[in-house]
Amino acid sequence: MNITVEDVAPCKKRLKIEVPANRVKQAYDKVADDFQKEARIPGFRPGHAPRAVVLKKFHKDIEGEAQRTLVPEAYQEAISEKLRKLLDDASRRERKIPFRGRLLDLFGVQVIHCNSFIAGDSVPLRSIQIPMIPTEQELPAFDARQRITDEFQAKLLSFRRTSLGVARKMQFDASKFTPALRDRARSLAAATPDDSELQAEVFDLLREEDAEIRADKLIDPSAIAGEAVLVACHGSPGGIAYVADLATIAEEMLRRRGEQPTIEPAVFGKQLKLLGFATERDAKGKKLHLTEAVRDRAQELVRDFGGSEVSDDPSQAGEGS
Repeated sequence: MNITVEDVAPCKKRLKIEVPANRVKQAYDKVADDFQKEARIPGFRPGHAPRAVVLKKFHKDIEGEAQRTLVPEAYQEAISEKLRKLLDDASRRERKIPFRGRLLDLFGVQVIHCNSFIAGDSVPLRSIQIPMIPTEQELPAFDARQRITDEFQAKLLSFRRTSLGVARKMQFDASKFTPALRDRARSLAAATPDDSELQAEVFDLLREEDAEIRADKLIDPSAIAGEAVLVACHGSPGGIAYVADLATIAEEMLRRRGEQPTIEPAVFGKQLKLLGFATERDAKGKKLHLTEAVRDRAQELVRDFGGSEVSDDPSQAGEGS
């Protein structure tokens, strides 16, 4: 049996199964034998009609039954453990699937198309079987967007006009979210400007995504650069810091956050320059003057890129918050 699994998307696979001709013939012959034993054909005693007559009369029925027997058997043999686990994880609300360094929540509907009926326990997990009967009639058109426009657009416009004044006066603190989510949080809260309980649920709704963004930001190169400069400012306010030392601080921060980086001082120096820090060169190498302006710029970077708060105690630097 020839089996191929194609990756269509992170949560979508295409499974192709080619069943050998001899196995198809065996299944067909077995079903034909059963039909012959039970066939009632005029002119012959029940179960004694010639095989050729039975095949001629019930060919399509025998072929269909053979397919219904073969498909679940082939499916059970073909589906890989990885694909079975994917289907199982996608059927459980608490399961998440690792993909490119992140955890994906694939809980939802899976659709498995088959030309024949999948019988009994061969259907994976919980399922609803929907027979697709061929027909020459044209399927009715269904435009969901038009229906939504016709039924809800006027109501939505009226609600927005009524609630606009209240929404403008709404007091909703989105500062607890990362900058990337603050506008969305405010927009969601504005949908119910006079219901503080529903607004509070915005935090629960976006909590998981906010945590994922924060985790990514903790290793963002720009945020790390800003944090490294702040650590140096805490350790030597008004002094100087060499780029090589700043690169070492950045490496230590990333190491404490589970990364294993190697930061070249030359590359780190170019990054500092791109972020607006002016360095100078002396006999020991490139250095950065730790002025108030430099400190303010570093704090701005940490705030804008969502980095971790830097303690006044440099020994605590680098721990994720």
